[in-house]
Amino acid sequence: MNKSLAAVLWSLLMFVPGLVTAQQGHDGGYMVTVWVGAGDSLKVDGKTVDIEDLSAILMPFIEKNGKLHIIRLSVDNTASYRFYTLVQDSIYNCYYDVHDKFSRKRYGRPLRALSKGRKEQINNLFPYRISEAVPD
Repeated sequence: MNKSLAAVLWSLLMFVPGLVTAQQGHDGGYMVTVWVGAGDSLKVDGKTVDIEDLSAILMPFIEKNGKLHIIRLSVDNTASYRFYTLVQDSIYNCYYDVHDKFSRKRYGRPLRALSKGRKEQINNLFPYRISEAVPD
């Protein structure tokens, strides 16, 4: 199956409740769960991490899985809004860094120097796929 067809099928299957049950983490799959907990704690796939380490985990995950990935962001209702926004900003910065890295590699120029069309092409290769989930 070609990669673009697989991406389309995966994106459709992800939204059929109960159909896709296997979820692999950042160590080899398509979904990673980022949990913002009470006391401004942070977990990625159940492992406690520092916010400074979040990009080192998410960037390779996004690069490896391209269109097929989903970042599931779940927030405890007792977490501070300030920390939640720091985590959210860190996730968005990861996407920008992935896009910029790809731009430099493919076109030899930073993302900000590319045309709108080329930026859209990169965004299509590594789309923002963040699902904000209700805590379990």
